[in-house]
Amino acid sequence: MKKLQAVLLCALVLAVLAAADLGYNFFASLVPEINDGISVRGVLAPLLFSDHLLGDFWSRERFLNAFVAAAYAVGALAAANVVCAASRIMRGKITAEEE
Repeated sequence: MKKLQAVLLCALVLAVLAAADLGYNFFASLVPEINDGISVRGVLAPLLFSDHLLGDFWSRERFLNAFVAAAYAVGALAAANVVCAASRIMRGKITAEEE
């Protein structure tokens, strides 16, 4: 169970970083005049929105959809971490009471 909780925690950290990066790209795409058009910025977004995958099809909607999906993933992983931690706590209380 400790390994599962460690993996879930690492996944949560990565998802938070990805959501922050995608959010930055979405908010940067809201004012295309500043960026000389819609551009991909950040660290993870160029990997997700590469020229080879999407070509010139970058849009505010794609950035928003990717950001929303990442936000849902963060929420799901946070909930999974809470359930895993609660399960470990409850199991710890049960085994302590039995002894």
